[in-house]
Amino acid sequence: MKKINNKDKYLKITNKTPIVALDEEFNLYYNLLSIKKLFIIKTYAFIKFFSAFVTIFFNFSRYCNFLKLKNIKKNKNLLILGGGPSLQKLINKKNYILKKNTDLMALSYFKRYGNIKLKPTYILSADPSFLGGGINNKFINKKNKEILNYLKKNNVKLFLPIEKSSYLKRYKLDINYFIARSSIFFLKNTNPMMSLSVANMSFFNALSIGLFMGYKKIYFLGLDNTYPRDVWVNKDNKLLNIERFANHYYLADQSKRYKSISDMYSEISTIFYSLNLYKKYKDKIFNLDDYSLTNTFKKKNFKDIFIFGSKAVKK
Repeated sequence: MKKINNKDKYLKITNKTPIVALDEEFNLYYNLLSIKKLFIIKTYAFIKFFSAFVTIFFNFSRYCNFLKLKNIKKNKNLLILGGGPSLQKLINKKNYILKKNTDLMALSYFKRYGNIKLKPTYILSADPSFLGGGINNKFINKKNKEILNYLKKNNVKLFLPIEKSSYLKRYKLDINYFIARSSIFFLKNTNPMMSLSVANMSFFNALSIGLFMGYKKIYFLGLDNTYPRDVWVNKDNKLLNIERFANHYYLADQSKRYKSISDMYSEISTIFYSLNLYKKYKDKIFNLDDYSLTNTFKKKNFKDIFIFGSKAVKK
């Protein structure tokens, strides 16, 4: 039995727990201890950073529209919601609303992660397969159908990759396009006007865009980054980890993605490296999960941004 980060919850891991074999074509060999591999990563990041100029050239009008968002939210706060297990703390609350002058930015398929009683101001995804992106996959297509139905029923603005704008324009949705292509270890850029020098996660795009838009304070939940707690090897020497979400979890076989634990932890370390790039904003960014391994920012209480109980019902 493995203890979950919410302190009072437990995961029942037994021999009968199903193991999901992840896509072996999606290889992430991030051995940062290898000079050769690190050189390859930095070279690839260099190419991606400057290829962003080409992307901007062919999507200049959309890029200019993004620039108009600069400091338009100076009098508001922002909550960024991911799909991690700490989100369960919010799901368990009966009555709650966001405080006045607070926007909500939800990441990707947030409605799949639990019963969130909030309507987002924005949905953001850096995933090229979000809403299809020209990728033909049954599982992805099913998720995209769900999110399209949700978007049709709710007036939600989107932040999506400018690299996929030619495909995404067919949906005729309210979309702000941003540069999603990241270039980790090249420079230390956190400004969304160019390729970010971070790990390839939607959260970092959301954080940079929130800062770019001028929000006074930015809070986040469901971005626990607890991966290092959940890695082990079974008797067959298969590399496994728990993939946690707010209302479910499963065992993932990582053996075909990574050659060794070293490779896996090298990739995990890039997340914490990326978080440290935002340390200069630690007086503006706050973590709502007490047990998150993200220790770059101060931990805050839900009451800083939510109204609960009868007061929320009256509102």
